[in-house]
Amino acid sequence: MYKLELSRQAVKDAIHLERAGLKDKTSELMRILRKDPFQTPYEKLTNRDNVYSRRITIKHRLVYRLEPNDENIKNAEGQPYQGIVYILRMWSHYD
Repeated sequence: MYKLELSRQAVKDAIHLERAGLKDKTSELMRILRKDPFQTPYEKLTNRDNVYSRRITIKHRLVYRLEPNDENIKNAEGQPYQGIVYILRMWSHYD
């Protein structure tokens, strides 16, 4: 299980997604990221280390960075997370 953290921009993007009716699709992608951020389909961004994206719609992508859990942060059951998924963006990457 991975820990999810949202950037300030991702929090702002979540408002746009909810207004656009894409909250359910985004919630499903976040559930997948918690379980396994490498579950296909995902794309590795070539210009940045450890940064990946998943398609929400044709126009919108969820962009995230994967980091190791160096501080041994634990979940509610006391088990350490496998890593931390930082969600960077969730709205249009074309803007």
